[in-house]
Amino acid sequence: MKRLLLILILLLSFQSLSKANDIRDFQIEGMSLGDSLLDHYNEKKIKKSIKRTYQGYPNSDEFFRISFKSKVKEYDFIGLHLKKNDFRYIVYSISGQKNMRFSKCTKKSKTIEKDLKKILGENYKSTSREVKHTYDKTGKSINFEIYFTPVTNDDFWPALINCTDWSDAMTKSNNFSDSLSITLNSKDFSNFMFYEAY
Repeated sequence: MKRLLLILILLLSFQSLSKANDIRDFQIEGMSLGDSLLDHYNEKKIKKSIKRTYQGYPNSDEFFRISFKSKVKEYDFIGLHLKKNDFRYIVYSISGQKNMRFSKCTKKSKTIEKDLKKILGENYKSTSREVKHTYDKTGKSINFEIYFTPVTNDDFWPALINCTDWSDAMTKSNNFSDSLSITLNSKDFSNFMFYEAY
């Protein structure tokens, strides 16, 4: 049983994070990469979430994203990426998201980055960047990203801290909120995002 727990407290304080040798050992809300979602939710609830929150990608439908309202106060939502037609509902990516102002998010992301550096050790490096959000075709929404890569492979992002600053137009038209998220990715899903999704 995977024991190590990755809980990021995104409010006023942070809990210490446990050491792990592999990104798959971390958990968000009790779930790890490679778990079957059936171990955490019944199939009826999973299918309902797929109908309600299904999000595909423009160039490939190999993976899709669904979300659930979080059961714990550290997050507002839990996002999961699954493979199409996988009736075991294996988790390939998992993220915890907390709605908050962009300015507050960028400050908290630096604290989370320091904690993750201690946990992941010298086999991983972090890089930060600010980019236009791909969903907003006007280019007015931005992401501030801190991503971790193994020192031997820049094309694999096993962990990502993300602050999203939606434009006023996107906020009004889609009811989007600025947010902080922490994401854990499998290598399969990371490759998909790099080479197939867009």
